[in-house]
Amino acid sequence: IWQMQYFRKEELCTKEGETVQVLHPGTLNTHAGPDFHASRIRIGGMEWSGSVEIHVRSSEWIDHHHDEDQAYENVILHVVWRMDRVILRRDQTVVPTVELWDRIDDRLTKKYRHLVTSSFQIPWVRSFQENCVDDPRCILFSILGSSFLHPQDS
Repeated sequence: IWQMQYFRKEELCTKEGETVQVLHPGTLNTHAGPDFHASRIRIGGMEWSGSVEIHVRSSEWIDHHHDEDQAYENVILHVVWRMDRVILRRDQTVVPTVELWDRIDDRLTKKYRHLVTSSFQIPWVRSFQENCVDDPRCILFSILGSSFLHPQDS
């Protein structure tokens, strides 16, 4: 979803109220560390270059111990399905966070629903359905976002 920018970008703001413009989503990281590198994001009028981290819930930052990992200190934007916790860096500054639960086109979620209800079964879909309480957009975000990028955490 992030890599292909499959969400509404109009009036995109951090949960702290700053406007966000994605200039370049970055390059997918297939190794340890933040999900995307070399991202360029304008937040509140200032252009930032750095990493973007993707999660279903913002609290996964803590669950995955990113708060203890120096590699996550250069994250310029935390992209989440739902924000359930404010995330702070080691210096106690807030990591800017964007919530996407209401920005994904329903047609995409309908296609996903068709996929998961077809006779073709993806083995790990059931665990996402349990975690997301059958919210198809949450499940889609889980699969294409966080868990696709963090298969070791699944």
